[in-house]
Amino acid sequence: FSEAMDDTTINTGTFTLTKQGTTTPVAATVTYDSADKKATLNPSADLEVDTTYTANVTIDAKDLAGNPLASPMNWSFTTSATGTPSEPTAGGLKGEYYDNKDLTSLKLTRTDPTVNFNWGSGSPDPSIGSESFSVRWTGQVKADHNETYTFYTTSNDGVRLWVNGQLIINNWTDHTATENKGTITLEAGKWYTLKLEYYESSGSSVISLSYSSPSISKQIIPSDHLSPTSP
Repeated sequence: FSEAMDDTTINTGTFTLTKQGTTTPVAATVTYDSADKKATLNPSADLEVDTTYTANVTIDAKDLAGNPLASPMNWSFTTSATGTPSEPTAGGLKGEYYDNKDLTSLKLTRTDPTVNFNWGSGSPDPSIGSESFSVRWTGQVKADHNETYTFYTTSNDGVRLWVNGQLIINNWTDHTATENKGTITLEAGKWYTLKLEYYESSGSSVISLSYSSPSISKQIIPSDHLSPTSP
């Protein structure tokens, strides 16, 4: 309000909130701060999401001199969908396949249920040459326990792995099939961002992604613990 108001006239009779398409005001409490000339309407329950409401102040609200408002005041707004984020959709990782070993010249995007490939002297797809290609897998991985997890890659050639934004494996070199590993502490029930990058330079093409923890034997990360969606 631009002028100080008589706080006894700012109440649930003069200041109301109504859902669009209804006439009964939403149950709420009303307070007025004379120093800030600010009225606050606090609904008694959460408002519905994706719904339009209108706040109304009637002419029965008066200033300190007892003068009513010249005309009613109203404001409309629409709530947005908020709350607990939905559970990621499990089913693998998003794979982006490139025709160069430096992750350029994108040729193919698909969802891979797991990362456990041995393309030998071939390639992942006819659109990609059998030598000098690369792949980036992204998504999320779910932890079942409050434990330190060990992640393993077996690759020929270069490999890098990030979990929860941390680079835990980095062997971006030409090499024969080699296992690398890194550790990170995770919390039960949470999903964590995951990014795996791989390139093939020459010879046989191999890449796999596994994990283990004190409660989980070493295994290829299953598709129901991977999600191709980003948080």
